[in-house]
Amino acid sequence: MSELFDKIRIKAEEVSGAVTEAAGEVKQAMTEATQELKSVGEDKLLETANAISKNRPVFEEAGYTVCSMEMELGLNPKVVAHFRRHAEVPLREQELLIAELEKKPPAEGNLIIHMLKSLLKVRTMENRVHLDQLALAEVALEVGIPPSARITWREQVQVKTAVAQVASANKPDKT
Repeated sequence: MSELFDKIRIKAEEVSGAVTEAAGEVKQAMTEATQELKSVGEDKLLETANAISKNRPVFEEAGYTVCSMEMELGLNPKVVAHFRRHAEVPLREQELLIAELEKKPPAEGNLIIHMLKSLLKVRTMENRVHLDQLALAEVALEVGIPPSARITWREQVQVKTAVAQVASANKPDKT
């Protein structure tokens, strides 16, 4: 009986060693794959940020200014471009701009076209939403998985100007 238990113990040690070794190999493979994905993600982030920056004139023509940009690193890397509308460009002109871009070979893989279409959707949403004392302040387009658009409305503050009346110390008193 003791001989049977020894054989079972030896077999259990072999299986345990094989499982530990396999787990180590899986962990190593996952670490390498994650590093590779991270590298690809960072390269894609740089490519995306450069495409947005390079195409600022296109966004300007559509009536939007790229006012800031963020990069998020991590498991779900993304670029977040923040826009402010600086001009009321008619919807038809924006659609024509997109149509012209669609005719050209996709240098940035249609990224800019998709971003412009997102800005048009935001504009449609803005026209449907009416918030008391709030106006569109900024649109943030997140280029990542999943892509998204965030609309920010802010209170419009009216700054009153007042003229300060200061009595001059140098004026002589007329009394």
